Amino acid sequence: MRKILTKIATLVLIVALSVTAFAGCGLVTTDTDRDMAQTVATVKIADGIEAEDILKSEMLSAFMSYGYLYVQSYGYTTEATYELILKNLVQNKIIIQESRRVLAETYNEMIEDATKANTEFLTYFKDNATANGVEINPSNADAENLQKYLTAYEIAQAKYNVRKSVNQLIDSYEAAEEEETEEKEDVTYEVRSTPAHDHEEAEYEYELKDQTPEDYDYKVAAVVLDKSVEAVKAEYANLYDLNLAVYGAYQIDLSTSARVKALNKAIKDLKENGLIKSDETQNVKTDAENVLKYSYFENAIKSQYESLIVAKYEDSLVTTVEDALTDEAVFNQYQAEYESQKENYLNNISGYESALDSVTEDTFVVCNPFEGYGYVLNLLIGFSSEQSARLSAAKSKVGATEAEIAQARVDLLKELIVKDQRESWVYSSYGEYNEEDGSFAFDKEYFVSESEEVYNKLGKFVGSVYGATSSEDEDDEGVITTTWAFENVIPTVLTFDAFLADYVNVLLGTTVTPDVLGQITLDDAKRDAFDDLIYAFSTDPGSLGSYLGYAYSPVNASTTYVKEFADASKEVVAQGEGSYKLIATDYGYHLILCTKKIEKGADEYADLASFVAELANEESLAYKYREIKLNSIVSTEVGKIADTLINDYYDDEDKVTYNKKAYKDLIPEETSAE
Repeated sequence: MRKILTKIATLVLIVALSVTAFAGCGLVTTDTDRDMAQTVATVKIADGIEAEDILKSEMLSAFMSYGYLYVQSYGYTTEATYELILKNLVQNKIIIQESRRVLAETYNEMIEDATKANTEFLTYFKDNATANGVEINPSNADAENLQKYLTAYEIAQAKYNVRKSVNQLIDSYEAAEEEETEEKEDVTYEVRSTPAHDHEEAEYEYELKDQTPEDYDYKVAAVVLDKSVEAVKAEYANLYDLNLAVYGAYQIDLSTSARVKALNKAIKDLKENGLIKSDETQNVKTDAENVLKYSYFENAIKSQYESLIVAKYEDSLVTTVEDALTDEAVFNQYQAEYESQKENYLNNISGYESALDSVTEDTFVVCNPFEGYGYVLNLLIGFSSEQSARLSAAKSKVGATEAEIAQARVDLLKELIVKDQRESWVYSSYGEYNEEDGSFAFDKEYFVSESEEVYNKLGKFVGSVYGATSSEDEDDEGVITTTWAFENVIPTVLTFDAFLADYVNVLLGTTVTPDVLGQITLDDAKRDAFDDLIYAFSTDPGSLGSYLGYAYSPVNASTTYVKEFADASKEVVAQGEGSYKLIATDYGYHLILCTKKIEKGADEYADLASFVAELANEESLAYKYREIKLNSIVSTEVGKIADTLINDYYDDEDKVTYNKKAYKDLIPEETSAE
């Protein structure tokens, strides 16, 4: 679910972590620590919460982080940018104070009455907060008190994020000293899309204990822990333990004199810009961890704690809203949507068909008032441009009969060849080159299917690569990747019969014969295999990454598609999901597969009982509808809470006071309002 409150808070909290080198930009007109310590606003949302000041230094830090971009790229005046920054800082402080207040109240109630920990989230909060069963006082905003709201994992994560930001800061200063440019030869090729994977992220910390790390997670951990990937995999089976090990082992890198010099330059610039007091000093030669004792980075850690507290508060709101959301409420929303669609579609077939075209995993057509509709995927092995030109010439030949034109197409079909369409994946180095046999194997992330059979069949580029050269690059996580470049990539030519026998029939577990209606059980494995066949060989880009494929309309198919395609689509849709047919058109051979048949009245629920009965079935529309609408409804409700919270406090003089004169000197006179 999209985070509402966390997003508002993070907009400001990244200030503490995204230091940019604006030394010498003239942003500060005075270099006194006292000036930077001026208060620009004070926030106190309730009794029992200590008043907190927003300092001039925080505004300057925000300007350096993202405000400067608003001036340079978005046309904002400096004055308007600082007004926006102040608004963000105040809203952020309001949300943080409210988060502390509510979470402290929730935690204190749970330790007095354990029955109040009535959800998995609340139980985990109660049992793992470092307050350890002692009541939390929300009034205190210092780092030590903030830690009480958090788990040991979250505290380690916060410190890791700041250590990482310090290393990135050092990297940027070091790179400025030794700027390198690298010229690369441009290769022209047609880019072919790749499968889009939605990597599921755990909503809550405790869910990480059941989540298996991805290969890249292990590679990052191997760098930090200084172990082999295999050793890390053997030691850490879940993402929680792996992350915690990384957080604990990650260090600020001052291993070279160049990095120490870069850090010193960064500290000097931060002091000159008033973000670190001029008299602050830390001995980093004996212990790099002392860097975090500078006030700027201490505040960065505190900001990380606050961000995590806001996220926890939002999670508590989400669980509260979810608990209050009944199946009846979701059904009522379904019913309202159904009635709206019914009124629209019954007298508007084009509107219904447009809706079918727009269906995704997250959008639904819940009213289906017509028969004969469905979806088809198209695996096209198309004619080459030269073959298409020959067919066009046969059609335009003076006196040519229908029989002669048909025969010309038959002759061309006999010449039809199949090629691996993934040359651009090779050129883009989406895998690994084998120098011994000259093959190129794609990474598994570029496949829809998780089947080893599919990968064994399609995992390597079907063709040859020439002029291979490699280079090693280290990303921001320290993972070294090998990137390959090639002078030429040439796919192997396959006959159409060989393609059917060696690829289609093997992966679909059937025997495809032209013009014969066939049937397979279209489970997830077969559907994924068909998708990967499309990515590897189809010359029709329209089916790449399609959710269900092309929507078939019994009303408009004859004018939307060529006759043979329309007729075959009608047949496979009529027979239902998993039916297929291989047919020829003027474009080549099409293997058409029905992914869904839409029966009249499909996915319709007459009453609450029938809707609720289907909620246990993960393939049902009721289940999918509830999951999507749950997120939508919860986001809406949390958004309302956020708006109310900010609106109630932002302009309340008893809650927020301003001292805009304190930062007036940061605004050039020519941009200041008269």
